[in-house]
Amino acid sequence: MAYANYFVVLGQVDGDVVVSDGSSSYKVNYSFDCYSSSFREGDTIYIDSYFSPSYGDKIIVDSLYGDDVCEVVSSETLDLKLFKVVEVLDSSDNVILEDKYGTQYLVEYGIGCLSMWRYANKTIHVDVGGSFLDGISDDLYLFDSEDDCRVWDAEQLDSSRGSFSGGSGYSYTAPVSASTACPANSSSANGKCTCNTGYVANGAVCITETQGCQNKYGANSYGTPGYCHCSSGYQFNEAKTSCVPSPKPAAAPPLAADPIAMCMQQLGPQGIVTGQNTCGCLSGYELNAQKNYCVLKPPSAPPAAAPVAAISPETSPRESSSSNFDVPSQEIERLNERGVIISAAAFRECPSTKCKIIRYYAEFSQVSITGKYKKENWYRIAGTTDAGGAGQQVVGWIYGSLVKQENNVDESAQMGGTTSAGVNREPPQQPSEGVVTRIWRAIRSWFGN
Repeated sequence: MAYANYFVVLGQVDGDVVVSDGSSSYKVNYSFDCYSSSFREGDTIYIDSYFSPSYGDKIIVDSLYGDDVCEVVSSETLDLKLFKVVEVLDSSDNVILEDKYGTQYLVEYGIGCLSMWRYANKTIHVDVGGSFLDGISDDLYLFDSEDDCRVWDAEQLDSSRGSFSGGSGYSYTAPVSASTACPANSSSANGKCTCNTGYVANGAVCITETQGCQNKYGANSYGTPGYCHCSSGYQFNEAKTSCVPSPKPAAAPPLAADPIAMCMQQLGPQGIVTGQNTCGCLSGYELNAQKNYCVLKPPSAPPAAAPVAAISPETSPRESSSSNFDVPSQEIERLNERGVIISAAAFRECPSTKCKIIRYYAEFSQVSITGKYKKENWYRIAGTTDAGGAGQQVVGWIYGSLVKQENNVDESAQMGGTTSAGVNREPPQQPSEGVVTRIWRAIRSWFGN
């Protein structure tokens, strides 16, 4: 039995597609049977998986020309969170991000996010490797540009932090002109005077870091090693040039003025505007139990356009053995029927997905069904090692849900003729013949004699 899981396409990066099932996100690498154009942001796709996407799971995408079917090559679980880009500092590959709680981070990012400048005052996705954004195993995803890059460093900023450019704060260790004696609170090294730790240069003297911050930002500021801060009850003005009184606590403004963006920030990628100051979920989604995220509604039935049983023989029960095995004759129900392959199918040496593949049959190929495995849903097929009826004649197995049985073989097949697929039909048993005669006739038909 297969498991029907539905995922929403969030975007694409580096040839992979990023999807979400409403509670978790995954970066999926897929086989060549699907194309990047098959995956459109916001579309719902189907992955035949037990829980999360894994190797060999079938991917079904509803495209303009029918269903595109491919397989999962690899999958990586992501912990995606939305952040607003407050400021882009291109000169230093730094960016200031803000989460939905208003907490800001100074983030240094690596190679790959060349289009970061386009995302100022917009939201981006961050794969948070740990419990919070700290620069350890964190990645930035710019889905609109199909860019992604590694976070090299991340630092949480408080509301009274000074300027963020340069990455080194305000460390005033500038050398003082050499003289016969260095000023107070400094020391001499290599013919130059340098202010001691906790002091900064101010002309030819060394003053405390707090004095240096107050000279720059006013009396309501103080210094710590490398940084200037505003005193309690004050904050930096918008230009970051002085400390001004902090406003009285009030409801935090929304991160984005765009109502659609606000709803997506509140309820996830499937959040939409449903009324004045009201958010809801896209069609096919509903709020989770906590009423803070849109999740996929449970399907009432598998989609009619893609029957699960017709997807792949991989949906059959799995054998514990990892090699071929012989099937006793008493476990085979003898048949003499035509069949048509309804989806690309593997022709195997024994009735199990662990068995060696002889070849693949294309969709709509005609085959000769000579038996059925009584323990599982597998048909025994008389075929050849190559397509078009060429190659050595062999007997193999195809999973039952991939073969559509038709009427009994026609008169030419009953007389030992060949079908359009180039496969010799097994002649029906004649009631008047003895057991030995019937066995001999079957052996001759089996080898095409």
